[in-house]
Amino acid sequence: STALSTTITAIISYILFGYFYTRLNDVQTHLLSGVEHLTSVYLLPQMVKTSEDVAYELDELLKSVNEAANNLKLTQEIYQASALALQENINMTHIQAEQLRNEFGDIKSLLREGFRLPEKLTTEQDQ
Repeated sequence: STALSTTITAIISYILFGYFYTRLNDVQTHLLSGVEHLTSVYLLPQMVKTSEDVAYELDELLKSVNEAANNLKLTQEIYQASALALQENINMTHIQAEQLRNEFGDIKSLLREGFRLPEKLTTEQDQ
């Protein structure tokens, strides 16, 4: 009788364990199926690029490259104009420096004349 009750208990336990194990596998399968459905219906379409999307992005990229090239051209024109203005300022500065040098020469000769100094002072006269 003990063997019979142990055997019946084992058979009932095996059936219950099998039932719950099968249900657990069904729940896992259903969960994975739901995740797969969610991925294929909602997530993948957002990640997949169509040829229209690629063409649109390429068009936008070409527009931005064209705009960058135009900005670069404008910048180069500004640099060229600045270089020309700088060269003109340098030339004017050289002319003004030459005029100042001439005026200082005139002032020196006027001072020599006014103080009756010789044209060249040498160290021999100091001795």
